[in-house]
Amino acid sequence: MRLIPLTIDVLIASTIFAAVLRIGGLQIRLERFSNFAVRWLLLQILFLGDSVIDAAVNFAKQYPEVLESKFKREEEQPKPATLTTAALSGLASALGINGSSVKDERRWREGSPQPGLQPNLNSDGVKKRSSSHGRQ
Repeated sequence: MRLIPLTIDVLIASTIFAAVLRIGGLQIRLERFSNFAVRWLLLQILFLGDSVIDAAVNFAKQYPEVLESKFKREEEQPKPATLTTAALSGLASALGINGSSVKDERRWREGSPQPGLQPNLNSDGVKKRSSSHGRQ
């Protein structure tokens, strides 16, 4: 007759042990235990406690009108900021991907080289030879 109270005690102790590990973000360092049977027993007790916690949480989720989550709901989450058309066109202009034909005069003028990698071409469109090659 002492088996039932002992089982209930083990169940309560394993649930408290699993809750402490779960809430604290801790884990058991199993390599500290050389005996395989001790490691197996600790894992089984932890698994039992975790399954009791999971069952209790799933049971509590069935009654949202009584038990409310302290975490914000999805509809209460802040929505991402929407960019206006002016902000998007400014961003596209800064990145050089806009489709408009308006030139950005702040960075370069007509005829001056634009930033980026461009071949060094003469007026005929033929690539100029660099003087750094040693040939003149």
